[in-house]
Amino acid sequence: MKYFLFPVQIDPTKPLNPSHIRHLLYVDFLYKMRKACNVDVDYLYNRLAFDVDNQVIKLGEYLRGRENSDLSDGISVGKAYIEMSSRNYSISEERMQTRRQELESSLAGHEYYKYILPEWKSQYKLLGMYDPGLYTPEKFLITHEELLRELKKLDVVLDARSSDGNIYLDFSNYGLRLRKISSANVFGYNYMFIALRRLVPVVNPGDMMELVFDPECTSDFLTIGRVLEKLGCTVICRPTARVAIQGKVASARKGGWEGHTLTDIVRQFEPRYTPEIISLGLRLYLLVYNSQKVVLNFSYDELQKSINKAVRIQEEYGTCDVTELASLEEQSKNPELISSMQVWYRTLKPKARINSNVKFL
Repeated sequence: MKYFLFPVQIDPTKPLNPSHIRHLLYVDFLYKMRKACNVDVDYLYNRLAFDVDNQVIKLGEYLRGRENSDLSDGISVGKAYIEMSSRNYSISEERMQTRRQELESSLAGHEYYKYILPEWKSQYKLLGMYDPGLYTPEKFLITHEELLRELKKLDVVLDARSSDGNIYLDFSNYGLRLRKISSANVFGYNYMFIALRRLVPVVNPGDMMELVFDPECTSDFLTIGRVLEKLGCTVICRPTARVAIQGKVASARKGGWEGHTLTDIVRQFEPRYTPEIISLGLRLYLLVYNSQKVVLNFSYDELQKSINKAVRIQEEYGTCDVTELASLEEQSKNPELISSMQVWYRTLKPKARINSNVKFL
């Protein structure tokens, strides 16, 4: 049996904000915990998936000619993304298709990546997170046509292209709505179609797939889970709630994240605290003391309390490593500092047997 971890990927169109940080830290913990439990786990990630994303391509085109002007970091890229969205900027479908083909063929990425991906990489390192491949895009293992043939073999496709219609995944017998994955004239670049190009070729009967995503995407990922179930895979779905900023949960393209990016958070606490303390404090705040299943309203004051707890844990146990802390015995000198982490850790341990093939946790 092979174990796979597949999180929804964050497009590099904005700086990392608290919702992104929660998602990334949660996925990082799941991956490292599986490894610590000697589970043969693959973290499925491919930068090419967001290279060919519609919004990323649009931003890349919008920023052409501006690479040497007002761009410098993730925050400036994010502001340009807000500006682009507010202007309802668009490009022709012909240009979109041309860029998709170029990007998939060359694996070169977009010019503006040089302002945001180095920042992300350094932030992954600062928080002690595993880098699944920010700089290593891979060609998809199957083409659009090959995936469509596989889906048709599973009898889960409604293909209406012969009458100028769209292509849908059909799990209506499970109470799920028809989900368009491609149109008659734009083939194969729906994000679900791209995800399935990554997932379908690698799974085998008896494998286990763990899907991590925004609750807003639950229907889509449940549909993906049903496809994998048809292939004999057991699926665990883990929705991860977003983090509100000043009481609002909004798309990054609407703004509102200013002053609350990971860059801002690190500046708030450095140099008073080490990166290890900041990382543990964020994990405690976003995941342990506030469940990842519940929308949280971000507060610097509450994060400071978790930073203080991280300092006490470091002093008491000599480590900030979350997997080490989570597995400590309860007869520790101060078990109240880590008791909730232990409970959290145990609920995430891989189950020996799972009765349902698609399970929400």
